[in-house]
Amino acid sequence: MTRPNERSLTGVERTVLKAMMDRLIPSVGDLDGAGAMGLAVQVEHMAVRTSRWHSALVRTLDALSLEPAARAAGGFLALDGEARDEAIRTVESALPVAFELCLEAVYAAYYADDTLTERVGWAARPLRSEGFEMDPLDDDAPEQVGTHEPFCRRAE
Repeated sequence: MTRPNERSLTGVERTVLKAMMDRLIPSVGDLDGAGAMGLAVQVEHMAVRTSRWHSALVRTLDALSLEPAARAAGGFLALDGEARDEAIRTVESALPVAFELCLEAVYAAYYADDTLTERVGWAARPLRSEGFEMDPLDDDAPEQVGTHEPFCRRAE
């Protein structure tokens, strides 16, 4: 449920959000991009509960719809992948704070998803302050870090 002064996303905005999320966190191997994973629903739910995320999400989606290349092409969804990236970069430059908060919400949904946590091997266990035992230190851990494939694309 949205707050009285906050509007729900439209169907088109939800589709744009999914497409934008797939550009922000694209597929890697057999793992779908963030939008294709169905995480736009979680982003919207988090935004409904957090005013700053809601405002940032709406402002970012509005800006994408107003971005000149997107408008000329008939909307963000009419752009190809590279043009979508450029439109996102334009919005990021024009609205850095709103974009950063929107990206924060996308990352929060992505890194909390069970599919990703299982793939990465993150254990779901209680916090240390609640008393779990720590695993013994793995002396080979620093060497293993560089052997994993990245889960996101590198920023330009």
